[in-house]
Amino acid sequence: MSGGRPLRLFNSLGRRLADVRPGGTVRIFSCGPLVFTHPHLGVLRGATGFDVLRRTLRWKGHRTRHVFMVTDIDRGRDGAPLSVPSGLGDPADPVEAVATHYAGVFQQDLATLNFLRADEFPRPSRFVREMISFAQVLQHKGFAYPTDTGLYFDTARFPAYGEMAGLDPDAQREGTRPADLRNPADFALWRCVAPSAVRRGWSSPWGWGLPGAHIGCSAIATALLGEHFEIHTGGKHHRELHHVNEIAQSEAYLGDGRPWVGHWLHHDMLTFNDRPMVRGGTSMRLCDIVAAGTHPMSVRLFLLGGHYRGEQTVAEDSLDIAGKTLRRLVARLEPAGPVREVQTHEEALHRIPAEDATARALLDRLDAAVCADLNSPQALAVLQEIADATTLTDTGRRILVGAADALLGLGLGTLTRAELDTRPARGSDQDVVRRLVTARDEARQARDWPLADRLRADLLRLGVEVSDDSLTLS
Repeated sequence: MSGGRPLRLFNSLGRRLADVRPGGTVRIFSCGPLVFTHPHLGVLRGATGFDVLRRTLRWKGHRTRHVFMVTDIDRGRDGAPLSVPSGLGDPADPVEAVATHYAGVFQQDLATLNFLRADEFPRPSRFVREMISFAQVLQHKGFAYPTDTGLYFDTARFPAYGEMAGLDPDAQREGTRPADLRNPADFALWRCVAPSAVRRGWSSPWGWGLPGAHIGCSAIATALLGEHFEIHTGGKHHRELHHVNEIAQSEAYLGDGRPWVGHWLHHDMLTFNDRPMVRGGTSMRLCDIVAAGTHPMSVRLFLLGGHYRGEQTVAEDSLDIAGKTLRRLVARLEPAGPVREVQTHEEALHRIPAEDATARALLDRLDAAVCADLNSPQALAVLQEIADATTLTDTGRRILVGAADALLGLGLGTLTRAELDTRPARGSDQDVVRRLVTARDEARQARDWPLADRLRADLLRLGVEVSDDSLTLS
């Protein structure tokens, strides 16, 4: 058994596993959601893998600095009207009010699922000046050119363009292309638009409009993490275009011949009924799931059950199964009493008694699981063995539970069966009912009929009979 086992992560740049042996603080930048509505479970699924990343880095003795961007610049792609939550009243600046509200909801959802809090949650609307300066440098260096529609990055000037995606640059596309581009793959650093075409815009040297879809990540990461940093995370759907463009504009901006980022990690999607959970598609909201009686750690346990790089499917009974699994674990581990987290591998090794060979072997397997590209399903399997082992000393089991909590964040060291058995009250709990009714109304307005039906079923389980015209408490 080696206490010095390296953390190995799959690097999308090169498509291979590579050891992570950073010196000093590990700096991490994450592309986050668009905050004009509730984050769906697929967004939280992606974030779960990167919470395990931070926990594993801490486990290996590294400090982290995590910048988790939340996007509050709406480019009007879907044409949907801005929906102002009823609790916000009639704000003077609806876009700002809605973005601030849902940025808070996202952070609360992360806290509910016991995520380690990011060091910063920057919003692009606060960094428009930095984006303009970034684009001006690219133009000055000859990597960007203006047109009537904005300022565009000249991909022909960047020979390594598209390397991470492994695609021919001419195959890269970004929706409808202006006719005056030099190359098909060129992308906007700034888009000039009429004020009536978008909800919010800014003045720039190239005209009134919006920053391009990619420049915010580069400018914000550089401002908050420095010119180069260790890890960039995001969804797999960003690997072929968004992150390709980030690399091109950032390395052209820096011009030092070094990779902008050392490691690129991409999570796959969550699907429901064979449909991907994406913005505007099938949606499941954490607040509704919890209000209907599912404990947040059951949700976290389910999400940990899929490897971050693989597609994961949530079925009708997935969360119920996860809840039953969590109850079995708590029932077996609760007699050990409250357990504090054991945050590092070194600490765990030091505290496990030398004669407890079973505990040391299980600790090694737990370490091996997370060091093998954050294999949370395998780590859960080891946790199950910890719960079932009959030859563990009491001290060994307590330390292993503390170690598993530090890595997986399930809080098993303090979670009780009584807490898991807590359910929302029936129809008398008006706050829960109102939240579910509001969620169902929003689902119906969005014509998301499967979600509306599921929320109706949740209300019925709470003793509330729903029609399109009224509510009846049964």
